[in-house]
Amino acid sequence: MATLWRFIWAVATNWAGYSTGGLIIAVVWLWSVWKDKPAPRYSLLILAGVFLFFVFFKAWNDERFVGDELRERMAELTDSKFELSVLSAFVGDEDANHSHIYLVANLKNLGAPSAVDALSWTLDATSNAGLTTGGAPRTLSPGNTDVSIDAKTFRRFVPADAIDAKASRVIERNGYVQGVLVFVFDGIDAAGLLKCRWRAGAKDVRDVGFSTETDAKTLQAAASKRTVLMPGLTYPVALTRGAE
Repeated sequence: MATLWRFIWAVATNWAGYSTGGLIIAVVWLWSVWKDKPAPRYSLLILAGVFLFFVFFKAWNDERFVGDELRERMAELTDSKFELSVLSAFVGDEDANHSHIYLVANLKNLGAPSAVDALSWTLDATSNAGLTTGGAPRTLSPGNTDVSIDAKTFRRFVPADAIDAKASRVIERNGYVQGVLVFVFDGIDAAGLLKCRWRAGAKDVRDVGFSTETDAKTLQAAASKRTVLMPGLTYPVALTRGAE
């Protein structure tokens, strides 16, 4: 009932504003003065109908704006807003028919506290020809997993680095986690996978999806311009063989 009275009051006040002022009323008044006679009744009735239409529209639009604003505020309080970014990638061959990719990623929550469905993570690789292949997720093996960078250096990952497990726990507003995702691709070798564009993503516990896209060239260019910080990993920097 309060909403109805607010709407009626908005119609009444807007009607008064349209009917007693504004450019149209000024033009009608000037016409009456110029012709020295009152405006025809039918024209005033038409103006009244036009004013009534605009009055109802403005009252409805104002209420709609208020409702949209309230919904936006409620969404800020209740909805998560995850932003996923890939910091680096390590690609290699499993065997003649399979390749793997280790993605080090940063996941930030700019919305309400929430968590990510640990089983919803995906990674698609799209070739230059437009062929998209989905990777199969892999759990990090117990103990240390060493991924070669070159003949002298490598990255070491442990099960505690898995971002799917980290993100399955509640991430507070403006909080973040950092970790690694592992996927295996069937029918694509490492050379072919490096030429693809990758799309990684997941869904939060309310089934709202998020994703990011990148490729090897983009990550290499970013790494050449700045130092990629990985404080969220057990071993945040590359290790040297024989010195670990």
